[in-house]
Amino acid sequence: MKRKGAVRLKRLLVGILACLGLCGCLESGAAGTEGSFYDQLRAQAGQYLTSLGVEDFTLGLVGRQQEGWYSVQVTSSSEGTFDVFLTRSGAGEIRDNLSLRSLSRQMTEVSGEHLKDGEFCSAWVGFIRELPARQWTADDPLSLVQEEDAIYARWYLLVEEQYAGELAQRAARLGAQLGELGFTGTLYAAAVPAEKLNELREQAEPVQADWQDAIQGGLRVRVAPEEGRSAEQILSELVAG
Repeated sequence: MKRKGAVRLKRLLVGILACLGLCGCLESGAAGTEGSFYDQLRAQAGQYLTSLGVEDFTLGLVGRQQEGWYSVQVTSSSEGTFDVFLTRSGAGEIRDNLSLRSLSRQMTEVSGEHLKDGEFCSAWVGFIRELPARQWTADDPLSLVQEEDAIYARWYLLVEEQYAGELAQRAARLGAQLGELGFTGTLYAAAVPAEKLNELREQAEPVQADWQDAIQGGLRVRVAPEEGRSAEQILSELVAG
């Protein structure tokens, strides 16, 4: 009896080990298939960028998007960081979000129309769903993209130190005006020394990280096209917060 029990136990262990080995092979194969698929997506993204004339690029992480789309992160010395979007089938439409640079410049210009003396603002636009609703170009106006796609923005409002006592009122006013224009996002505001302001204004192309550093410790205002979201309402939230 003991011998039969030992035989059964040995067969059971062999079966378990065989199963584990098979599972390991399956997992390895799945990982290899996914890696190969991601490499294919990167290769297709590279071909797409070359066709656009973008040569100085590095392909990064691959991410899953909605409705069978995938994104490939791209870093370029001439175009900055952006994404290329492809479908799983590897065929059909390809999109990118290179238009965000143009949209951000346009948003900065729109914001500038509402600034007072001693105020400076820079804005960065993004797509709320990451994947653009369709392919946009640098020539598309902000108003059209706002109407047909879901976008948000981050505004960085800097004021001269002499107006530090008015920072909350100024941030509330601009936040309300941007909301009235139908925009959604977050407005950051801070009072900074004149030297820092001049340094940022002299940048040929605004660097978001530099503006983020300058805004540290400042105010944050939620911008939204909501009825009744006036400058007074926003100011009361800042005071209460």
